[in-house]
Amino acid sequence: MENNTQNLLSFSDWAKRVSTEHPDILKQMIKSTDVLDRVIAKRIMQIAQSCENV
Repeated sequence: MENNTQNLLSFSDWAKRVSTEHPDILKQMIKSTDVLDRVIAKRIMQIAQSCENV
């Protein structure tokens, strides 16, 4: 069994990475008719922005 703990990112690090590498996907999620997609995208963007302000 492998130890993958070194590859795990915190949610804030992951959110920052996703928002910089895939802004087009987040924009599509914001425009989605699915409420869950919109909420997830908004949360990712909020966390990523709060990390930049620190």
